[in-house]
Amino acid sequence: MGRAMTEYELELATASDVGTEREGNEDCCGSFVEDRACAIVAVADGVSSYAGGEVASQMTVEVMIGAYRDEAPTIPAGQRLYRAVQQANIAIYDRFYPIYRRLYSALRSEFADVTAATEQTTST
Repeated sequence: MGRAMTEYELELATASDVGTEREGNEDCCGSFVEDRACAIVAVADGVSSYAGGEVASQMTVEVMIGAYRDEAPTIPAGQRLYRAVQQANIAIYDRFYPIYRRLYSALRSEFADVTAATEQTTST
């Protein structure tokens, strides 16, 4: 079941900056454009006071986008995003616990599905 073509087009860009508090950048940005009417954008920030923040943020974005992409497009975008965030959380826990018991990444993800005229934000 395909989406109806719309008059909308999405243009995405991501950028990150190390800032003034740390030597390395622990941020990771990613996006996935499903079609002209549906896309997700994710920004994950490793928590700077804990080891492995850059690994956690990169893995969070990669797993989340991959899990979203793997879900059937017939499932509503919000539900797919929710499941993708869960998968990223599980993947990080499975890979790093108990080695990095305090490994953290803050995730901000958004999707736009103009065919359903919705926009939603999910944060973990």
